[in-house]
Amino acid sequence: MKKYLLDTHTLIWAIVDNTKLSKKVLDILKNNDNTLFVSVVSFWEIAIKYSKGKLDLENFQLQSIPDYCRQMEFYQIPLEPLEALNSLLVPLKENHQDPFDRMLIY
Repeated sequence: MKKYLLDTHTLIWAIVDNTKLSKKVLDILKNNDNTLFVSVVSFWEIAIKYSKGKLDLENFQLQSIPDYCRQMEFYQIPLEPLEALNSLLVPLKENHQDPFDRMLIY
């Protein structure tokens, strides 16, 4: 059994438009032997991008995302206060500038 943490875009596309996902990712999502996780950090990122007009959910209801995750058997990972603070421990490198990515990595 393999475990996967979906990044925010993968989560959005899995729910809204899975034609944007590669065959490899679709195979991972469809394989019942895999355990799939999403972080509430992704929910937060989606909400912020949506509110700024940077994300079009194609008439999809934002508040439905957690329900879809449960239906798709994506385990939801909460964000604990110390985890949020410890995300500062992730080195600030070129590919770790985004604060949401830093929290997902930690």
